[in-house]
Amino acid sequence: MGIRKSLITAALKHARTQTVTVKASLSSVPAYKKYGFKCSGDIGESAGLVYQPMEIEL
Repeated sequence: MGIRKSLITAALKHARTQTVTVKASLSSVPAYKKYGFKCSGDIGESAGLVYQPMEIEL
C-alpha cells in the first residue's frame, strides 16, 4: 500500500463526521475520485490556488 493510500485510508477511518470535504488541487481530482470522493461544487480559488471542492459520505 502506498503512502498516499495509507494516509487517506487512515484519515477517513478516524474522521468523526459523516461527510469529509476537501479542496482538491485540479491535478489531484483523479486521485480523490479513486478513493470515492465526488465533486461537490464549482472550481474556486483561494490565496492564488485553484481547487475543486470534493466530498465523500462515510
